[in-house]
Amino acid sequence: MKLPSPEECKTFFPGLRRCVVKILLLLVAAILEHRSCCLYRCAESIPGKAQFESKYRRLARLVAYKGHRLLQDGVAHLILCFALEADKVELVIDRTNWKLGRKPVNVLFVGVLIGEGIYIPLLWEALPKHGSSSQTERIALMKRMEQLWPDPQTRFTLIGDREFVGKTWIKWLYDVSAW
Repeated sequence: MKLPSPEECKTFFPGLRRCVVKILLLLVAAILEHRSCCLYRCAESIPGKAQFESKYRRLARLVAYKGHRLLQDGVAHLILCFALEADKVELVIDRTNWKLGRKPVNVLFVGVLIGEGIYIPLLWEALPKHGSSSQTERIALMKRMEQLWPDPQTRFTLIGDREFVGKTWIKWLYDVSAW
């Protein structure tokens, strides 16, 4: 799979420098090649004469980039533009939690299913608490998705498990079903 050039992708990342977009594309290509998000494995695929540790540090700086919301929104918009070419679009909302050492991590995701059941998380929000997401948190995440949605005429199916209930949430989904 040939990825687009940084120039072709720059329109999706208006607030980012070309070099940041370039390393992002290199990381995407490495993830696809290795089928892993492990930066040590991905650094092996970065072209150039630089030493392995330098390549790894470039990827680590990208992951720690302070403009992560710009990166996240740009990647989500780019993937959505490709996903909307399919016959049907299925979005998935989910929440996960785990521990990073002793620190609990609780994240709310919305993503898209492409191909044969491949889930790509597009937007996420770290929740500052334990347990389920609130209706307000879900609505806020979906409002971000609405802003990035490339074609208001394209319909989608939203899939979520039984955690995603509530009158306010369901009413909001019904009211915005036009997009």
